[in-house]
Amino acid sequence: MSNHRIGRLPTTINKSGARVRNDNALVYEVASVLRGIITRQKRWSAAGGFHADFGWFQRHLDEDEVLTQKVLTAAGFALNKSGDWVWRRGVWPLSKVTDLDDLGDALVSLVDIHRPL
Repeated sequence: MSNHRIGRLPTTINKSGARVRNDNALVYEVASVLRGIITRQKRWSAAGGFHADFGWFQRHLDEDEVLTQKVLTAAGFALNKSGDWVWRRGVWPLSKVTDLDDLGDALVSLVDIHRPL
């Protein structure tokens, strides 16, 4: 028999098996998606890394600046000297390895799951 209750939010479990709650679960899941995209294509990640458009991520993450910073930091991005969010050297845009429309839809779906109206 299933313990799942209809209408209950999904449970997020991190690598060590601990349950992650609230916005931390949202940060963990979105960062996992980004890390998967980045590390999937070794050619582009090894040859200079990626840069992220902070405004684009903020628009898809509920216009929340703090959440966007947490997500990008958890995914391994960092601010460089010029103020851009980069992973490694930040040579390539993320659009080099993924369709940004699909990624945006996935981010909005995750926000809707974890922050229902």
